Amino acid sequence: MNAGLRILIILLLIALQCDRNPLNRGSSAIVASGQRFDITSTPTKWYNNHSAAVSLTFDIPVPVCNTVVSEALRRSIQPDVEMVTSLEFYKLKDKAVFRDLESFSAQGIHFFGHGHLHDSINYDSVSYEVALAQFDSCFRFMEEWNLSPLAYGYPGGHGEKVSTQKAVADAGFICARGIQPDTDSNFICADDQAEPEKWFYLPAVCVGNVSGFSIHDHTGMVELFEKNLLKKSWLIPMYHSIGDLNGWGYYPMDDYIEDLEYLLETDTWLAHMDVVARYIMERNSYRMSWRMVDEATDMISIEAVFSDSLDPELERVPLTLEMEVSGDTPFSRCDVTDNTGVLTSHPIRDNRFTMNITPGGEPILLNFYLPENE
Repeated sequence: MNAGLRILIILLLIALQCDRNPLNRGSSAIVASGQRFDITSTPTKWYNNHSAAVSLTFDIPVPVCNTVVSEALRRSIQPDVEMVTSLEFYKLKDKAVFRDLESFSAQGIHFFGHGHLHDSINYDSVSYEVALAQFDSCFRFMEEWNLSPLAYGYPGGHGEKVSTQKAVADAGFICARGIQPDTDSNFICADDQAEPEKWFYLPAVCVGNVSGFSIHDHTGMVELFEKNLLKKSWLIPMYHSIGDLNGWGYYPMDDYIEDLEYLLETDTWLAHMDVVARYIMERNSYRMSWRMVDEATDMISIEAVFSDSLDPELERVPLTLEMEVSGDTPFSRCDVTDNTGVLTSHPIRDNRFTMNITPGGEPILLNFYLPENE
């Protein structure tokens, strides 16, 4: 990623971070057959209109996290796994380890940068230039290994300095996870807040038997998950030594499995850090435009363009829109054809329906059908 592109991303993130407005809405009025139809689209707070979001993150290197990751994958949960790029088995290009990396990536696991160096450096105690060099090395190695570097997790949570946060942004990452011992402060975008307080120090909860942290078992995690749902927020648990009694931050394997099973029973969106981050960015910079392309006795066809103001090189994620269509005559369904030709049909009830689109500025066709022609 070149320097100009990095600066553009940083400026966009700063602009987004200053925006605390309610969720964006787009509206348009269509007149057809002498009748007026009002169309409003509003991005839902979380994907598929879930009540809350959780990103499960594992500070466990690939060679020792296979069992933990496999338990998540068995339940169709795709967590985030750390990437400390200077570890010996990565430097030596260990074939078995890189096969695991490829296998995990193919199954939907995402990797977050966790330092080029880890234990031997406190990134808040070094200069901006030293921190940037380290973050840049982590970013470049992850790119070389096709690991799509987007999210970062500061080793030891050492990313509180403004210069450290600027360095990780300048390296090319779009968000970074810190540590927040106070569990009441772990709920990101709580209630009506549309934007994190700090994109490059997202407060995460450290899970496990660690002095100073209060979440040691499944009971404690359930309390957090329930609060997260009530606050309609985003929670980032940070697991370490799951099932390893001798490891730092020990957490029982049975409790971890209970955490997974519990989350599956709730209205929680389980998604990667970078995916939730991109969803928020798209949602908060969302815009739309419409034009009518056809009018018949049984339907009205509208061409819609859904876009945002983000860096065009940043890969988009699907955005959930709540559509409201009201007018002199109610519609019964909407057929949506995206720019690849894929068609989805959406019943309209009480003048509303939801649909998932990927903002890209490409025209999408919406066919609205009248009830008497069903």
